[in-house]
Amino acid sequence: MESDERSFTVEKMLRGKKTLRTTGGRYISKSPSAAAKKAFSQYYRKQTPGKMTLIIHIRETTNDSSHKIFKYKISKVLDNKQVEKDGKIIEYKYKTKIKKI
Repeated sequence: MESDERSFTVEKMLRGKKTLRTTGGRYISKSPSAAAKKAFSQYYRKQTPGKMTLIIHIRETTNDSSHKIFKYKISKVLDNKQVEKDGKIIEYKYKTKIKKI
């Protein structure tokens, strides 16, 4: 782990008003929003593809930190986009949006 990286864990995940049984995990990132995005992506991969919105409470667990809890609303929205890379066309169907709450 580099000196500017911090560690985070999921405190709570909500889908609508329903609390999900996914807590814990260790996410290494430079910012809490990036760690929340990683946690969202990990949960999303196990679900049926499509639009989804979650509220994630993530707590910093880095040594000598204040162990503050950050809250984010993260959603996967439809965004058909094509990008050309190394002569191949890559199509992205969804985009991940994140907002601090």
